[in-house]
Order: sequence, then C-alpha cells, then structure tokens
Amino acid sequence: MSPDIKTSVIDLSSTEFWSWASTHPDYSIFHTREWGLTLQKSYGYKPEYLLIERKGGGTAFLPIMEIASFLTGKRHISLPYSDYCPPIVNGEYPVGELAKDLLSIGANRGWNSLELRLGDGNVSFDGRHCAEYFHHVLDLSVGEEQIFRDMRDSTRRNIKKSQREGLEVSVSTSMADLRDYYHLNCLTRRRHGLPPQPFQFFLCLHEQLLERGQGIIVLARYRRTITAGAIFLQTGTKAYYKFGASEKLFQHLRPNNMVLWEGIRWYVRNGCRSLCFGRNEENNEGLRRYKLGWGAGESSINYYKYDFRKNLFVDRVNLASGIHTKVFRHAPLFLLRMIGSKIYRHMA
Repeated sequence: MSPDIKTSVIDLSSTEFWSWASTHPDYSIFHTREWGLTLQKSYGYKPEYLLIERKGGGTAFLPIMEIASFLTGKRHISLPYSDYCPPIVNGEYPVGELAKDLLSIGANRGWNSLELRLGDGNVSFDGRHCAEYFHHVLDLSVGEEQIFRDMRDSTRRNIKKSQREGLEVSVSTSMADLRDYYHLNCLTRRRHGLPPQPFQFFLCLHEQLLERGQGIIVLARYRRTITAGAIFLQTGTKAYYKFGASEKLFQHLRPNNMVLWEGIRWYVRNGCRSLCFGRNEENNEGLRRYKLGWGAGESSINYYKYDFRKNLFVDRVNLASGIHTKVFRHAPLFLLRMIGSKIYRHMA
C-alpha cells in the first residue's frame, strides 16, 4: 500500500464521526450509520467503513460491507442493497489518486473483489463498469404547487383520478402499517417472480430509521383495502423513495401515484429539498418515463467490480436474473418468505 495514505476503520457506534460526515454535500441515507446497522443486523454483514487520510492533507470516507457467502464467496461492496454510495471526499484529496488508493487498499487487505456504486462526481475508474442505471431526483425546494404544475399532464390526471375515486392515504411509522406494507410487498415480489426480503430487514429498518424520524410509511386504501404503499427514508433535507408495492387488482385507480404524491407533499411540508427516486435499469423504459413524468432530473449511476485475484474489472453477476420463474409467481407466500429469509443475504 502507498506510504502516502493511512487507513482506519470507523466503528458504526462512533456518533462523533457521523456528525462530521453528515455535513458533506454528497452525504446520503446510504452513508448513515443507521443504514449500516440495518444491513449488519438484518444480514450479518461485516462493516468495514474506511477513512483514508492522505499525506499532506485530504480525506476520503467509504462505507463497505464484507459479505461472506457460500454461494458467491467473500465480497466487499459499497454498499449492498444501496442504490449508490460514492466515497465522501474533501476538496484536498486528489481525485485522480482515489481510485488507485482504493485498489491498493483492497489488495493490501486481501480482498477477493470490490464493488463500487458511484454516482456523478468524485471518483472515476479507467476500467469498464459492470452495470449502469438511471438516477432521478426531484427538486422539492420549488414547493408543492410548482411541482404539480411541472408534472406531465398524464401524471396530474392520474393523481386527480385517485382523488375522485376516494382513495384514502395515511402517513405513519406504526408497526401495524409496516406489517400491512410488508404483506403488499410480498404480493408484489411474487408478481415479479422474486422472493421478498426477510421481514427481519424491515424490522431493523423500522428500529434504526423509522422510529428515529428518518422515514415514513405511506399507504393508500380503497374502501378499507390497502391498494398501494411505499417506504420513504430521509437524512437531513434529502428524502428517498426506497420501497414501493401495490395490489394489481386496483391499478386502474392509480394508487401508486397517490402514494408518491402524498410522500412528496409530506416532505415538502417538512422542509426537505430533494426526493431521490432510486435507481432505474436502462432497459426499463416504462419506469423511466414514470419518474420523468414527475419532473425529476436524470443522471447516471455506474457500478464497478474489481477482481483482485485477476487484477481486472469484471462483469457483475446478477443473481436475481435466474429466478424470474413461473414457479415463484405461483408459489404460496409462506414459501417465498422462507426462501427469501435464506437466500437474500447472498443476493446483494
């Protein structure tokens, strides 16, 4: 490892460090200790949150989780189940050196691989990326009325349709609503041929974030039947649409639009300045149009995976792509939940 850098591991219990990191403009919900603790407690991942200090000035912070899996081997990811998690870098760190330093650290620590999920900005690699996604962020600072005016006409019509049909929307952090959301989430995952996340993950999310004022559950009901729901997260003035689910039988009522609009309105009224819609696969043009219809700006997220044993950048294996089967789409929910509880920690 280069003698010009010093590396230390930040303990997730160190609140003092996060007080410093949270002031950086690139700080996101995925850099928070609460999100890290959620991943650690849910899946048993080992945190290796690195603080890199360069001689002569300059620091970089990168959250990393070690995944030890009998299916996929030992991997280091920044971060599992996170849309993006670029390093937090101060202005004195030479950007051209950071990529080299990260690879040097990984080789020195004996890692098998390192996967980075980078947004626009502070570090780039010469190697090819293994995946690319669209990223959409809505400016909330313009206010509720301007956001509504800037929407696509069809988006406004869908919201008005939901209102005419009498959908009722609630915002809470209650355990009852979490359980109702999770049931809807299981139905949605089955519809896509996927097992759901373990309920333990949502319990940890509730404990670490929702109960601490860093997230909300939004549910839409039609005649007391839950038709759609979402879980939003928040850090500082940044909000995130992280999980969404809906009941297919009620899609003609456009409940998803109503849920997202209520989340937007709630965060505008509570002083948030932006709402992230999460990542979007390049080939999912329908979802991309949906997000752009809200007036969100678009950028790119690139994923890189470096294999230290081969000393090269490699393609990322998508474990989910092989389980979109008719069997999963028709399996009972209890079986899917059991499968999800066993394999999810290996799929990141």
